[in-house]
Amino acid sequence: SQAHASLQASLNSKLKVTKGIKVGCFNPCTYFHGGVWKIVMEKSPAKSHVAMHASWFTGSGMKRAAYKKLGMYDTVCLEKFDALKIHIPPALTDPTVAKMLTPERTENPTIYGPSGKLLPMKKFVKHLPTEKGHKEKSVFMVPVNGKAIDMGINMYCQIKRFNPPLSKRFYFQAIDIGTYKELIQRKLPALYHTGIAETHNADRQLNFGSNDFFLQMCYRHFLPLSLLNNDVSVTYVDADMGLFKDPEAMQPPKDMDALFMEDAQQIPSSCPSNFNTSWMTPSPCIMRCGGYWKIRANNNGRQLFTDWTKQCLYNNGSVGDQWALVQLMQNWPHELSEGCLHPCSWITGGTYKKVVDMGIPHPVVVHANWMVGLGKKKKFLKSLNVVQANCLDEYNVTWGL
Repeated sequence: SQAHASLQASLNSKLKVTKGIKVGCFNPCTYFHGGVWKIVMEKSPAKSHVAMHASWFTGSGMKRAAYKKLGMYDTVCLEKFDALKIHIPPALTDPTVAKMLTPERTENPTIYGPSGKLLPMKKFVKHLPTEKGHKEKSVFMVPVNGKAIDMGINMYCQIKRFNPPLSKRFYFQAIDIGTYKELIQRKLPALYHTGIAETHNADRQLNFGSNDFFLQMCYRHFLPLSLLNNDVSVTYVDADMGLFKDPEAMQPPKDMDALFMEDAQQIPSSCPSNFNTSWMTPSPCIMRCGGYWKIRANNNGRQLFTDWTKQCLYNNGSVGDQWALVQLMQNWPHELSEGCLHPCSWITGGTYKKVVDMGIPHPVVVHANWMVGLGKKKKFLKSLNVVQANCLDEYNVTWGL
């Protein structure tokens, strides 16, 4: 009622200069939108609800999930018009894709562990620590290949600087066996899923944008998927990130299934001054980034990542993991509790200059994306003063350009 009165007062003040026009406002507790629907459901009786606008949801699949949650999705009526099956992304029922996701790859695969030896996934998971404040186990994972090994180790150094305990849950995902051996030689915590070796050209460096490159991006899903299937939550972070604060300092709510970084080229017209209270936006990302995400090891999280993997593998991995995520979420038919890291404090290469021009002094993360070529990425990160030179020296690594 206070919100309604405030809104009405605001409208009235604007209408004083518009003679002869009367404007009313539907009560936002009975006619409500997707940004407040959970609050309305908790605070007001269901019998008073008239209509919900499924705004603030990204993709028609998320809108349908909200309607189902409220009992507003009339499947009986839809079946009369044969209108249910058209909303399921074809990748989710494709038999060729289903055959690729075998239990040997996604439930209990054989992996190379941090000791340098082969072991079953379940044995590796058994000794993982639990995440602070949560019952489930979790890992912080950075994928890396031989060309970007300096960026990957620099990420490890940044985590050791801002959150030393997190380094105990940090693991490199080696994309090829050569990179794995190099990381183990440096006594760094690396994992290698043997299923990646089954892809063609997996153990050589691939050109960005080639079909082999995109397919390899899809096959690297096997490791986090097998972790999620063994009740291990995963935070997955690309190596080309610069940290200015501890990225794990502010945890999402315990009932949240997934959290993504916004892969933005645009930012809000103004950024909040206090990021301690505004580090997460109240709605899903417009463009979810495949390079920084956290997915919980619960039913919704596993379903999301399984389907994302299927969408990525569809048509022989022709679009890569980033665009596969965009395609999937347009029509994903399941419920998901999701958050988005604020684009004013979790910045991309496409928005960095704009944020600097706005005078935002302390971002949390800057992602060196929206630029092609490792040389450009490394030069950009060096200009941010995030290269941990002393730490790199400890591992006998040079920041190459």
